Amino acid sequence: MAKIRTEISIESCESLTIRRKRYSVRTFCEECRRISIMVLPTEAAFLSCQDIDSIIALMYENQLHVRYVEKKGLYICLTSLCLYKFESEFEDIRNDSIKILADTKSNNYSFVNEE
Repeated sequence: MAKIRTEISIESCESLTIRRKRYSVRTFCEECRRISIMVLPTEAAFLSCQDIDSIIALMYENQLHVRYVEKKGLYICLTSLCLYKFESEFEDIRNDSIKILADTKSNNYSFVNEE
């Protein structure tokens, strides 16, 4: 008598969803001349990984598009936030590393040339 073999495989998938209240408004940005998503300054700071003080400073320097929405408050254009180039705190470390690598390469080449 033949034996019947049955294999059962179980796959599982796990996902985690975190929902946050979004404080955004879709409205016309006059500087972009298009409909854009506008966010509160606190949300802009969160999305750009910056502190609120730097976002407010950029607002006063007219680096970000700002619009006052009636009964809701001051909002920042998400497009202008995404297009702004924030200075990286690691930029100086990266530049120093590149200089050190360049120096070691030039020293190696001069060492090879001396032989």
